[in-house]
Amino acid sequence: MENNYIVNMTGIEKGFSGVPVLKKVDLKLRRGEILALMGENGAGKSTLVNVLMGVHQKNGGTIEIDGKVMDDYNIQIARKNGITIIPQELALVPAISVAENIMLGARSTSKSGAIDWKTMYDKAQEVIDDLEFDIDPRARLDSLPISYRQIVSIIKVVAENARVIIMDEPTSSLSREEVIRLQKIIFRLKERGVAIIYISHLMDEIFEVADTITILRDGMLLVPLL
Repeated sequence: MENNYIVNMTGIEKGFSGVPVLKKVDLKLRRGEILALMGENGAGKSTLVNVLMGVHQKNGGTIEIDGKVMDDYNIQIARKNGITIIPQELALVPAISVAENIMLGARSTSKSGAIDWKTMYDKAQEVIDDLEFDIDPRARLDSLPISYRQIVSIIKVVAENARVIIMDEPTSSLSREEVIRLQKIIFRLKERGVAIIYISHLMDEIFEVADTITILRDGMLLVPLL
């Protein structure tokens, strides 16, 4: 029977210098699902998502995207399939505009090769409006509070046609009010069919947002919850 998983990781193994870090771990993710990934430091969470991102090459197991087995899997293939990450340390450039950060790597240029600023700002504004945010694309990023920079990170991956967003401790520097705002954004993305892997150790937040909970311990999968 055909499944509806975007991501289906089965029996994933990974070790470094002969030391096993992941021991036959499974992770399955459906469209529009919010999956909380939990575990103590050293449990293997970062290694697992880095395998999914193509940063680390697995030593065993299979990765399927949309039901297709990925034999040669790397960062480029992950990105092509819409798998993205928002790390704890936001990968943004503070000294440039919101629009430049959103379109970083995909800037529009004129025939002469110069940056087409109007097109870039218009495209960034389209994504901002589509997600119903109130952010000026011309504002310099470092003029915004941290919660808005977090939103810019989300807008950036949506502009890159993200289908799976990995959020690594996304609320670590946010106030409670900002956490609630972020959760509303997450639910909006869920409604659009975007799947989210939410890495956190905060149980209250996990139960507020997660559809399913996966826990790693010493590189092994515990029984999924919910």
